Amino acid sequence: MSQKVCFFTGFGPVPNKTAAWRRVGYWACHLAKEGYDVVVISSIDVKGEDVTVGSRELKENLKIYNTWMRINSNSLPAYIFNTLSSFLVIPPIFLLERPRVAILSVPSREGIFAAFIGAKLVGAKIVIDYRDEWEEYLITHSKNRIKRVIFRLVKILTFYIYKRSNMVIAVTPLIQEKLHKLLPSNEVILIQNGADTSVFYPRRKSEVRALLGVRPNGLVLVYTGFIGKYYDLETVISAISIAKARGVETSLLVAGWGEDAARIRELAQRAGVDLRYFGPVDDDEMLAKIISSGDVGIIPFRDEELWSSALTTKFFEYAACGLPVIALARDHWLLARVIRENDVGLVVPPERPSALAEAIWRLSNDLDLAREMGARARRMILRSYSREALAKKFLQSLVARGIVEPLERR
Repeated sequence: MSQKVCFFTGFGPVPNKTAAWRRVGYWACHLAKEGYDVVVISSIDVKGEDVTVGSRELKENLKIYNTWMRINSNSLPAYIFNTLSSFLVIPPIFLLERPRVAILSVPSREGIFAAFIGAKLVGAKIVIDYRDEWEEYLITHSKNRIKRVIFRLVKILTFYIYKRSNMVIAVTPLIQEKLHKLLPSNEVILIQNGADTSVFYPRRKSEVRALLGVRPNGLVLVYTGFIGKYYDLETVISAISIAKARGVETSLLVAGWGEDAARIRELAQRAGVDLRYFGPVDDDEMLAKIISSGDVGIIPFRDEELWSSALTTKFFEYAACGLPVIALARDHWLLARVIRENDVGLVVPPERPSALAEAIWRLSNDLDLAREMGARARRMILRSYSREALAKKFLQSLVARGIVEPLERR
């Protein structure tokens, strides 16, 4: 009997630097290491980076298809085009590979429908990996009534798919609670995000700062990931300016990509903020060194209730590298609760530069407290959020429910 497992994610081409691939890619590699034949189907943006289009072998029993061409736009015509184009590519790959199991990691952009049809055509068992409330994001951020109506219809259709899956995985406890209510007949299990502790671990700060050319004095904040949309780096820059006026020398390291990257750099320059921009960093070892060179990791959510259930990958990677975290979040949000319950950082209200400046001032004047919080953060990751342990839980969950059969490791 075939033991082929297919992962579908629309955030391609893969491998890449996104949180989606950090999660799905680690699981895919873990299953391949355990002896399963693994296929990953993903996309490539029409205006994306230069990559090899088509299928390729990442390792002996892990094949990647970056073949679904899509337009990277939130416009309604692009959404319709991408949905239609996905049906031309994704179901044929399922028919070619004929996997026993399909792991549909969402949000996976418009391809979720074609991936579902492809899985049904070959009789694959379907597992939904639900990473965030993407349908609500589309609805609440649509600027006209027609788009909101269409995206409400999209939500109805996606939950039709979820209800017909064999298992649903939630990425946070709050999302798990919401899915239990929306999918009362489905089994919803919790497998959270985490960090690869073999890569993300504390380095000697003086060495990595010298390697990267980071100045040795002052408080160094670190931000990694997407620049724009839901992350408010404008407030961070304003707060650093306020802290500087109070005599706190603070610099900001940014490793990421996004639509606002150039604007944020220009804003920092005008404000006299010392911002070091590393650009997109694909190499995890280098990213871990950048994080380790900082004193504090920053997660600047915008003031939107949509993020109440979120625990971002950057939080786990900061913590794994021994950094305390300052989060811009409301008190009842999950991220705020985890930080306070584990005493691994500070929480300030979103979009409040003066409150963030106060937090920066507090940690800059009590570096012992910052180091203690960072040490607790590292212990928290080792205890509860190791990628390796979570990948084992993922495979065990599949085996326990008869979705895959256990194999002897090759």
